[in-house]
Amino acid sequence: MIFYSVEFCGNLTRFALYLRLLALSSAELIKRIILFFRIFQE
Repeated sequence: MIFYSVEFCGNLTRFALYLRLLALSSAELIKRIILFFRIFQE
């Protein structure tokens, strides 16, 4: 049971890191899109 919880925590940590990476990349993407639209409008 303890081993299972350790495994679960490991998976949770990996999932959290993946989510953070996804959030960062999507934030960068949104910034670039906004920048692109600003350049386009001028």
